[in-house]
Amino acid sequence: MKKLFSILAFTHQEFCMVDHNAEAARDQSVHTNESPMPDSLFVPRSRLGKKMYGFFVEPLIGSKDPPWIDARGVAIGLIVGFGTPVGAHTAAVCLLRLAFRFNFIAALAFTWVCNPFNVAFLYYGYYHIGSTVLGRPAALDFHVFEKLILPIADKSHFWEALSEFTQLGEDLLLRWSVAAVLLAVIFGAIGYAVTYHIQKKRCKKAAKQMGIRYEKLVKLLETKSGTGR
Repeated sequence: MKKLFSILAFTHQEFCMVDHNAEAARDQSVHTNESPMPDSLFVPRSRLGKKMYGFFVEPLIGSKDPPWIDARGVAIGLIVGFGTPVGAHTAAVCLLRLAFRFNFIAALAFTWVCNPFNVAFLYYGYYHIGSTVLGRPAALDFHVFEKLILPIADKSHFWEALSEFTQLGEDLLLRWSVAAVLLAVIFGAIGYAVTYHIQKKRCKKAAKQMGIRYEKLVKLLETKSGTGR
């Protein structure tokens, strides 16, 4: 439990560090000790684009982990984001971190595919997907559904949000659960495959520039980060 509380305590600090160091990370060379992989060729110019870039891309650009660790982080973030109720994401990622090695910051970032700003629209889509799979009519219109969901998004604490979520009723929870499992599996698998492909490609490019084999660079990354399959 002490380890879990420690992870939770440093979550906000880690996010701030990613955003604060985003500009510096883009200037790092593949020959430095900070990150052996080349930077992205595309950096957005708009303020919002830079924020999104720093939030979702920088944890991968600045990663010192092997490709599979980064891919696992994105996959877990998407699985938690789509598959657990909004408000429970951070706690779920922290609990999983106790059992698995993955890019923790990337995972936290990608849980934001579902957030307080889009939860009503997203969960209304869940409602229709679950209704279709179960063969039940979707009787609620969006405005009625939104009134049921918004109290969950307004809660600032995990247990309050979870308690509010469980009060939606058995029928709504069943439809939500069916859709959540489907989306979590689909997007988790896609997230892993795409991230692994991108990070592997970047790692191979870095290995070529450094004059070593890809397999050797991966082993160096695994040794440096203390990871192993």
